[in-house]
Amino acid sequence: MPEARHRRLESPTGPFFVRRLGDGTIETGWFAMLEHAGPAGRSAATLGPIDDTLLPDLCGRILAAMAGEPIDFSDVPPPPGTPFQRSIWRATRGIDPGTTRTYGELAAEVGRPAAARAVGQAMRRNPQPIITPCHRVVGSCGLGGFGGQGRDGPWPDIKRRLLVAEGAMSGDGIPIA
Repeated sequence: MPEARHRRLESPTGPFFVRRLGDGTIETGWFAMLEHAGPAGRSAATLGPIDDTLLPDLCGRILAAMAGEPIDFSDVPPPPGTPFQRSIWRATRGIDPGTTRTYGELAAEVGRPAAARAVGQAMRRNPQPIITPCHRVVGSCGLGGFGGQGRDGPWPDIKRRLLVAEGAMSGDGIPIA
């Protein structure tokens, strides 16, 4: 099996990576988050060699999505995970750009109305941010956390910037109905 490779993207929200594992699985994320919350076992050291030619179409679409363009990622297979995680990630992919859903709404959508916290954990472990737009899942009383950090950490600013680019939130952080 070929080894994992990755590509670095200079995104509007900071250095971002796209990784293809030897089995073809795609992972994405921000370099700053690798050593903290997120899928277990991922670190900058485990991304594999740099490949500046890796997945040019997908990388272009990711950058366009970060700029607020509505992009279709249905051709990217979902990552492995528990059955619950996969159901949440599938439902998250159905959230249109410029809109949001709460953790509770997403839990109810997959038939687990009391599992809002578990939805938050599935978002924290999402190995395909942007492709699976976890930034569109918010708290019932506001933005919620991002990348495993609460509202006051540095990473929710990434979530805010993505929602502003999509038109789901004003520049001053007020949700747009």
